[in-house]
Amino acid sequence: LLGRRLVVLEVRAQAQDRFLDLGLELVPGHVGLAELERQLSKAEQGPGWFRVFREESEHFVVSSDIDARTGRIIARELMGQPL
Repeated sequence: LLGRRLVVLEVRAQAQDRFLDLGLELVPGHVGLAELERQLSKAEQGPGWFRVFREESEHFVVSSDIDARTGRIIARELMGQPL
């Protein structure tokens, strides 16, 4: 379930990026679009976490500031493996 939600979010993010690029192409220098581009860039880069726990599965890399166990659980869920 979580994996499907993340895929939907990724598809939405890709669509937003395309619309933003098109908007900036049609109206170069638009202040509102430039600000939105800056905010989306920060959101995509993620927060500046003090500690990062990283878990890798065959197809995913999960980074978290919670704990290593949570990263393992999410990586298994994304792969459709039993918890």
